[in-house]
Amino acid sequence: MSEFYSYGRLFHHKLDYSGKWIKDIIQQISDLHCIFGEESSDNPNGISIHNPGDIFKLDQSLGEDIAKYLVSSYITQNTRKYGNTKNEYFTVKYVLNIVLYYIDPSSPNRINKKTLDCIIIILNHPHFKGCKSIDDIKKKLSLTDNLNDRFNGLCERSSDEEGNGVSQKLEAIPKKPNIFFD
Repeated sequence: MSEFYSYGRLFHHKLDYSGKWIKDIIQQISDLHCIFGEESSDNPNGISIHNPGDIFKLDQSLGEDIAKYLVSSYITQNTRKYGNTKNEYFTVKYVLNIVLYYIDPSSPNRINKKTLDCIIIILNHPHFKGCKSIDDIKKKLSLTDNLNDRFNGLCERSSDEEGNGVSQKLEAIPKKPNIFFD
């Protein structure tokens, strides 16, 4: 069974940043350099991230505010699972903190290639469309939806539903008696 990944809504949930482990990660991310270039299919906002040792012109360090935002960001990952044919598939959606998920706890430099890719995914999310500087990104940080508010209103639509204009409201699952306890 093959899989296809895409990403949906972006959320933020403030964490406790006082521990040594998270402070180290925030410091490592804040030292990363951001490059604002041409938009492409891989980077729709034209934003790339590189290690400070890489030499690029016109780059800027992410800084602590953006680093804190990135470690406390959650994104909806849409995973399409296929059966024997491309006509047989279903989409699984879950909200994931992709930056912390891919941190390598066994390495002194916990920020690996996959973590960098996840940071690029977040900064190229439509939420940051039009950002051409670190200050532009900082202006949009506080405008991200709160993770705890994600179930208010309509259910998130999959890309298949968006193409067909279909949406579904969240409905309560009726409670059925448990034959063992009720």
